[in-house]
Amino acid sequence: MKKILAGIVIFGLLLITFFYVFSRTSDIFDENRAEKLLLSPTNQSISYEIDDKDTTEDLIEQLNKGKQTSSHLKKNVKKPDYIAKVMFGRTNGTSFQLWTNRSQVVFLVDGTYYELNQKQSNSFRKQVQEAIQKGASS
Repeated sequence: MKKILAGIVIFGLLLITFFYVFSRTSDIFDENRAEKLLLSPTNQSISYEIDDKDTTEDLIEQLNKGKQTSSHLKKNVKKPDYIAKVMFGRTNGTSFQLWTNRSQVVFLVDGTYYELNQKQSNSFRKQVQEAIQKGASS
């Protein structure tokens, strides 16, 4: 009886561990469904709409590389540089806050902070600037 109970407990723990690890490895945003990215600088009254599907997918792919960070960032981050939204249709979207003027890009989605490494941050900043300039010139 004890062996059966121990087997059930071990199986349950393995199942919980599997689902926990699976949930941590899933993408933050669904880049395949994303149609556009909206960026609203918090210090300006304008808004940027990145509606080129390839550019949007590239930017979201960069964000999906972000690693979850500890909550120590809550004390160290000030007002975000952008309020952003990934749009999955005309009305559906996921809003998040984005800090780009740091050594590493940080973003807050559903109460969880994510951080890109230095190389990813530089690439993301460059892609955002190019997308904004491309949108402004067209």
